[in-house]
Amino acid sequence: MKARAKQRTFFGKRVKPNICVIEPISFSPDELDFLVSKDGDKHAEEAFWNQFTEADTLGALIQPDPALIGRLANHLDALDDGGDMLRAGAIGWARKVVRQAEFLAPRYAVAVANPPYMQSDNMSEMLRDVAQSEFPEAKADLFAMFIHRNRSLVVGAGLIGMVTMNSWMYLKSFEAIRRATLFKGQLLTLVDVGTGAFPTIPGQVVAAAAFVLANVRRPTGNTVFVDATPVGTSSEKERLVLGAAVDATSPARSQLAPSVFSAIPGALVL
Repeated sequence: MKARAKQRTFFGKRVKPNICVIEPISFSPDELDFLVSKDGDKHAEEAFWNQFTEADTLGALIQPDPALIGRLANHLDALDDGGDMLRAGAIGWARKVVRQAEFLAPRYAVAVANPPYMQSDNMSEMLRDVAQSEFPEAKADLFAMFIHRNRSLVVGAGLIGMVTMNSWMYLKSFEAIRRATLFKGQLLTLVDVGTGAFPTIPGQVVAAAAFVLANVRRPTGNTVFVDATPVGTSSEKERLVLGAAVDATSPARSQLAPSVFSAIPGALVL
């Protein structure tokens, strides 16, 4: 719909977007016995086939084993259902698992996201367990887990653009994500949006930040920082940010050296 708004003839081009909706998929013990290869790691393969059991909660936080994707896809091609409808159904669902796993493998040049926000105290027991076991440095909030996850989805030197809560910039509970993730990449741009960024969320409910991160091992250049907190409404913030993007002399814009971030509590020493 965004493309149609930009170009009236877009629908006529019959462009098919490459979209995958991550669906919950699980298999019974009998189906797993059929799907598991004879010469593979039974435990690892069973975990692979059932990794999307909680997909409606975890979504893109699921981290498939890249080493298993291609091997098990080839294994499915060699499986014979023998005319059994149940086995044929299991193979069909297994192919969906492989397709979903391929979409969640590290292969992207760019990742763009406005992830959900949820503090660990409000997470379900299952989600909290995943946060602690898979994302220990980002477990304070769901949006921090997605910052970490996007870095694993994007290939080396790829770009990550996100709108998140701005609390990762200064709160003690986000020391680990600052140290283990953001300050090991190249923060290209950072906008402290503050409150009022979203016209549908009134008042002081959400204080946001927007940033673009290069997925590199260590920061080397300056960060373009824009402070949009002095203005109040979303339309005013939009004008300020767009103006600062094209005007290097804008008073809202500044250049921050990597060493500046070492002043933040818990920052990586550069």
